[in-house]
Amino acid sequence: MPADDLFGAHSAEPSDVVHARVSAAREIQWERMRDDATCHSNSQLDGDRLDAYCALEIGAQQLLRRAVDRFGFSARAHARIRRVARTIADLADSQEIRAEHIAEAIQLRTSGDAVSDF
Repeated sequence: MPADDLFGAHSAEPSDVVHARVSAAREIQWERMRDDATCHSNSQLDGDRLDAYCALEIGAQQLLRRAVDRFGFSARAHARIRRVARTIADLADSQEIRAEHIAEAIQLRTSGDAVSDF
């Protein structure tokens, strides 16, 4: 792809549309955890709650396993990726965490490394 194409005008999603998706995702999280007085967002998920609310489809499991092997992610990084993927799935209005949600979470996790290596 020519560099000029990369730096051309891009149509961004309007702010009101983004706001509506974020509000809907927050509502999904509140509903999911309404019976748990100590947990109100995906960022607070840990232990059993992480397993209960962040179950991965088989393709997502396989992708995350390969990423852990390749990048040497710690248990903490593994949990963070699952929480971020849960949020990405919520933003996409998806009940399941699919491979594309894991891929995006991994990309967010590793993009800082790639930039610092540049």
